[in-house]
This record gives sequence, structure tokens and C-alpha cells, in this order.
Amino acid sequence: MKIKIFVAHHEVTLLSLYPLMVRAFDPSVDEQSLIFQYNFANNTFTDKQTGSKWDFEGKSIEGQLKRKQLLRLPFDEGYWFKWTALHPSTKIYS
Repeated sequence: MKIKIFVAHHEVTLLSLYPLMVRAFDPSVDEQSLIFQYNFANNTFTDKQTGSKWDFEGKSIEGQLKRKQLLRLPFDEGYWFKWTALHPSTKIYS
């Protein structure tokens, strides 16, 4: 399944390896918007465009894009109960 997330008209990629821990990145590298897939075998991510492997820090560790770095975006996961308390009319889409 491919999910594209946009914040203020900018595409964002969310990577997570651990429960309750998510990092946000700009998925653009060399003017190309990457789509990532999680690799269970070695806890890395692979971009579908080049097959390069990426770590949780947003750094390519293997492949055509080796040593490239995604721009990490400020992100606070917060807690669902805090959001719903402040925004009771929030709608959930699945």
C-alpha cells in the first residue's frame, strides 16, 4: 500500500522502526520524490525508485544513493487523547 502524506502542500515521509517512535522526513532526493518500503529482515527501508537502503536516521547506507541524507522535519507525535480533547470534532479516515 502506498500512502502519500502532505503537510501544507509539501510531501512528507514518516519512518518508524519502534513502537511509538516516528520520524518525519522530506522524501525528495536529487529532485526525485522517493517512496519507501520497510525491510523486516534488517530493520532498514528501501526506496522503490533506486533500491537504495536507508536507516532510521534518514541516511542511505547502501545502493545508488549511498551517503545521501533525507531532510529531517520537526515532528512531535503527541498523544491521541490530547488531540481529541482539544479537537473533539476530529474525523478518522481509514
